[in-house]
Amino acid sequence: MLDITTSILMITLTLLLQGCVFLVVWLTQRQLHVLKYFAAGFICYGIAMLLLIFRGIFKDYMSLNIIAHNVVITVASALIVYGLGRLLKQSGYPRFLLGCVAFAAIFWPVIMLVDPANVGLRVLASNALGMLIAGAIFAILWRDTSQPRLIRWIGLGVITIQFCALCLRSIITIRLMYWGSGTYESILQGWYYFFFHFVTSCLFLVILGMVGYRLQADLHARNIALSREVEERKQLQETAAKALAAEKAARKEQRQLLRMVTHEFRTPLSIIDRAAEMIDVVTEKSLPAVTQRVETIHGAVLRLVRFTERFLAADRREKDAAQPEEVALPDLVSRMQQHFQGWDDAGRLRFSLAEGLPRYIGDPQMLATALINLIDNAFKYSPDDTAIEVTVLQQADEIVLSVRDYGIGIPEEEVSSIGSRFFRASNTTAATGTGLGLYNTRRLLDFHNGRLFLRPAPGRGTIAAIYLPLPGIPLNNAAVSA
Repeated sequence: MLDITTSILMITLTLLLQGCVFLVVWLTQRQLHVLKYFAAGFICYGIAMLLLIFRGIFKDYMSLNIIAHNVVITVASALIVYGLGRLLKQSGYPRFLLGCVAFAAIFWPVIMLVDPANVGLRVLASNALGMLIAGAIFAILWRDTSQPRLIRWIGLGVITIQFCALCLRSIITIRLMYWGSGTYESILQGWYYFFFHFVTSCLFLVILGMVGYRLQADLHARNIALSREVEERKQLQETAAKALAAEKAARKEQRQLLRMVTHEFRTPLSIIDRAAEMIDVVTEKSLPAVTQRVETIHGAVLRLVRFTERFLAADRREKDAAQPEEVALPDLVSRMQQHFQGWDDAGRLRFSLAEGLPRYIGDPQMLATALINLIDNAFKYSPDDTAIEVTVLQQADEIVLSVRDYGIGIPEEEVSSIGSRFFRASNTTAATGTGLGLYNTRRLLDFHNGRLFLRPAPGRGTIAAIYLPLPGIPLNNAAVSA
């Protein structure tokens, strides 16, 4: 038959192993933070039982050992009760448990100082704390609805047995204190250790079952959430596929419309061009104003024809959409001056060209069209008595062509939307445009890897600036994706 010390040692090893089990589970399931309370609680139980073994070895420190044993037991119980409450999504009675620990930390030093021989009083105090903690565990299990009934009822049964055992132990202790004789510990300690081991082992199994059920429930909830997310992604994918199909259909219709419009443009443009030729033939050559206007008509017709053809080519991603060549920027500015020379408002234009500008490699027709669109917008949205300043300069490794007007400007909240297809600022009138000019300009600049920025000018008006990276697009590059 095993002696009491060997039995306590076996209980100690069992409790420490149980604490290590919870520690390992916590290290593998870090999302379940309450496991650390169970690990710490059972390890503290093991330490408390280990102190009982040392009590017989270091008899000179008996009082200190008794104090430490009871305080550690109370701390261990408080940790397990709090962890159980948090596991079952309850408060865990933290204030009540702190009160129990504080009572143990005060009562046992006092009783060992005042009356160290009164074993019965210490046993009754220990029983009282045990019954209060058992009541807290009973209340937590009774209020829970998340765990299976079988596990809950087993836990309630174990706690009820413990409570009854503590009550019986208290009754026997009182009887021995007043009507019995002999040593209390020699009569009660074996019985006490047996029930302590029984209750802690059953509590370990109950808590382990609850943890397993909680992990299973969490996994099931995550699987449901994942299934829901997969279903939502499928719906989004189907919606995106439908939107993509609609976009493709719309683009196809758009290309067909553009081809039709371009075909319809060619006939009236040819008529206008022939009419200009007839005017040039029948008009006296001595009238330079008429000759200049006829040349302007020829240039405008040619520019419009080339623009529509290249716009369609860009939409089809044809290789000959852009036709790069070396562009002398002074020549480009000269073309702008000639284009607007016949206009009534041509005197409003102010051209400023920096010296020493390098040659740029790009499509001169596309660049001219982009710059004309910006100047045309400046005419539209500025008063007739204000100047329009066109500046060409070099900044670092970029060519900057800017058009500055003193007109109505752009509302700050709409600057990011300007340049979108068919978008027009809220402060424009219905007759001033269609919202395609800046959109087309951006598309033409995309062939040159260029950028268009619009910003409010100091004071009033707008600055539209084109940034073209040097040296331009390669001569052997037939097109840059728009």
